[in-house]
Amino acid sequence: MFICIHRPSDEMLFEVYNMNQTTEKYMVDLNTMVCTCKRWMLSGIPCCHAITCCKYKALDPANFIPEFYKIEAYVRCYEPIINPTNGENLWKSTPYQTFYHHQ
Repeated sequence: MFICIHRPSDEMLFEVYNMNQTTEKYMVDLNTMVCTCKRWMLSGIPCCHAITCCKYKALDPANFIPEFYKIEAYVRCYEPIINPTNGENLWKSTPYQTFYHHQ
């Protein structure tokens, strides 16, 4: 379980401690979507420390996920029809050199 401590310098800046390990401390900035554990920046999805801060502020963690990671963006990407192509044996020959050989 994590304990979230609000930093008086900024409404969206927090220190997050692991309740079982008082030496483990993370800085979370909800404004810039950064946590010192670096999981949030690497994945784009709020880490457990950021989620703790969101819950503390009664904010929805889903609002801190970039739009391109959401299901709606995925659906938009695959909305157009992708037509199948013929196999390589039916491709037209060209005068250009082939750089790989399919075995």
